[in-house]
Amino acid sequence: KLKIPVSFDSSFQSMASNEAEISSGRQLGFSFTPGGLLFPYHLGVYDGLAKCQILTDEIPIVGSSAGSITAAIIGIGMDPKWVLENSDPLYENCRINGTSGR
Repeated sequence: KLKIPVSFDSSFQSMASNEAEISSGRQLGFSFTPGGLLFPYHLGVYDGLAKCQILTDEIPIVGSSAGSITAAIIGIGMDPKWVLENSDPLYENCRINGTSGR
């Protein structure tokens, strides 16, 4: 049986306590979509799932484009906050110079 949250709150504690049991026999997995500069949102989802102990080593993770970068970060166990902080120069450069032709 897997326990997953039924709603997302601003508080991970309330998210973890608001659970629904799933016993369909299917395996839970996550796919991170392509997103370009939405990559920071993927990192936030990753961080939230990890804090709620929903994302474990047994859960399959896949992704495409920015989502594949997120999946790789999860796979090698990098800290999402560190990745976000060190990605800021890239985002700032894109805001100033645009993204066309990259």
